[in-house]
Amino acid sequence: MAIQKHNVLKTFTRTSDGQSLVEYIMLLAMLGVISLAVIKSAPFQKFMGEDGELFAKYRAFMEYSYRHGLGGSGPSNINLNTGKHDTFMKNNQTRFFGNDEAYP
Repeated sequence: MAIQKHNVLKTFTRTSDGQSLVEYIMLLAMLGVISLAVIKSAPFQKFMGEDGELFAKYRAFMEYSYRHGLGGSGPSNINLNTGKHDTFMKNNQTRFFGNDEAYP
C-alpha cells in the first residue's frame, strides 16, 4: 500500500481561503510600513518625539502643578524672602480662607 504525501500548506494556499490569508498578511505589512513612515517623519517627531512640543507643554504644566498645587503653567516666580508664592497669593487673591478678626 502506497502512502501519499499530502502537503497541507500547498493545498491551503491554492484555495480561496489561502488567497485571503496572503492578502491579509500583505495588508498588515503595508499598514506597518505606512505607520513607520509616519512615525519616523520629521513633523511627527517634532510634535510627538522625545523632545516634542506636546511633551514639553505637558512637562511645563505638570511641573507648575506639582510646585504650586494648582493647575496652570508658566514661569515660577518664587521669592521666598518676600513670602509671595503662587501657591498662596496670585494677583492679590488667595485661594485660602481665614478669619477676619484676630483671635482673642
